[in-house]
Amino acid sequence: MRPLRLAPFARAPLGRALQPLILGLGLAAGLAPALPAVAASQQESRQSFQIPAGDLESALNQFGEQAGVLLSFSTDLTSGRTTRGLNGEYGVADGLAALLEGSGLRAVSGGSGYTLQLAGVGLEIDRQVVIGSRAPTSISELPGTVWVIGSAQLQEQTKAGVPLKEALGQLIPGLDIGPQGRTNYGQNLRGRSALVMIDGVSLNSSRGISRQFDSIDPFNIERIEVLSGASAVYGGGATGGIINIVTKKGESGPAHFSSEVGVRSGLRQSDDVDWRVAQSIGGGSETVNGRLAVAYQRNGAAYDGNGDQVLLDITQTDLQYNRSVDIMGSLDILLPNQHSLSLGMQWYDSGYDGDKGLFLGDNFQALTGASDFDIRDGASYDLEPRTERQQYNATYHIPEVLGHDVYLQGYYRSEKMAFQPFPSVRFTGTGAVNPLQSYYSASQQDTDYYGLKAVLVKEWERVSLNYGVDLEWENFDSSQSMFDLGQAASSGGLVADRYARVGRYPGIDTDSQSAFAQLSWKI
Repeated sequence: MRPLRLAPFARAPLGRALQPLILGLGLAAGLAPALPAVAASQQESRQSFQIPAGDLESALNQFGEQAGVLLSFSTDLTSGRTTRGLNGEYGVADGLAALLEGSGLRAVSGGSGYTLQLAGVGLEIDRQVVIGSRAPTSISELPGTVWVIGSAQLQEQTKAGVPLKEALGQLIPGLDIGPQGRTNYGQNLRGRSALVMIDGVSLNSSRGISRQFDSIDPFNIERIEVLSGASAVYGGGATGGIINIVTKKGESGPAHFSSEVGVRSGLRQSDDVDWRVAQSIGGGSETVNGRLAVAYQRNGAAYDGNGDQVLLDITQTDLQYNRSVDIMGSLDILLPNQHSLSLGMQWYDSGYDGDKGLFLGDNFQALTGASDFDIRDGASYDLEPRTERQQYNATYHIPEVLGHDVYLQGYYRSEKMAFQPFPSVRFTGTGAVNPLQSYYSASQQDTDYYGLKAVLVKEWERVSLNYGVDLEWENFDSSQSMFDLGQAASSGGLVADRYARVGRYPGIDTDSQSAFAQLSWKI
């Protein structure tokens, strides 16, 4: 067995917990003066165009090449349309407007370029998703069943205090309602397990730890794409379907801020209050834009309809007295020849931060039924329930390689998951704890996951082919913290003083290489 190399969690006081929030807001404040300047300088840049009148599609391709901007449009939309041409000095936005004048189309700025729409038609005419084919595709062209949960729909639930996994259970047909605690174990899609991703990077691991929805604050979610049923392009881990969480990105224009403050309480006791604060800044130019966001939430106690506090879950851990911080940043760069690069990073930390715990009775007598379970002050655990995750990814798009669109993605995810101290106790005939057959312990499980993906897309008039390869590597380690049994018994499980750390499961290294292909034919 390999030597353990696990980093233990340490309890963080409020001041320390707020440090990432203060740091993120400081970075946002520092970026504020810079983003408008960058945007302004780019918007004011003008160049000379000499595009003759004639076929609109050909003119748009010339414009995109000369301006170095990515234009996305359907050939069905431009078929049969003409343009008066473009001669003179223009910026990108006003040049596009002049080129499209009289065509019945308009250009809409996006995160990495422009898309074309019929003039007067709303933005959601045919949403582009990546979940069905790994490349941006209109929902109307996908053969499977796809749902898209927008940010507004999600915020209606989460702003009212509904946890993410419960909100998804209400918004996604066929997805089970999630449990109240930290885990989403048993929350299946159409009765089978689902693959959960953030921006196309899997949150599932070889060791099935069900905390995929304890991974991001809803403030940073742009939309959630759901593909119902199995899909060959994502391998065998998605028998029930795929849930892809798409994060918010920056947009071109002056720096803009988004703030959120929320408080929720059942007005039962002084500790019956949850509060949250979030702040983001975004902006940039048509070629470079980004977003930085920080979200902080602190939960209090939860009470039932009779005014009694809900007992803490010590099996899969609870979200009462929980503190979470989510820091997320993104940068989108439009390169020459319509190439584009998207960078993303996230640090997420969610864990217990209180002084109350589940009282198991003197000498664990509540486990025998001789006394009642209770919630009391004085909780002190050397290993506290917690989820810490950091993730980095980069996606590079090449629009033309031998007639293909090429998407390359590299990513890295590291996570540490700690569980609640839990008793494994045997009693003697007199009802006393048997120290030879009993212990009090908690586990920690660490995963490092990284990989490379390549997707090639070839389209003909009625047929499209998506194919590529996945290369993935994963390292898994775990440990078991052993706590002083006598001290734990005398405190009713409220004090967990670690005296040893041993192995929990064998360490696992896995690597996989896989190829995939998907052919679509428009009927």
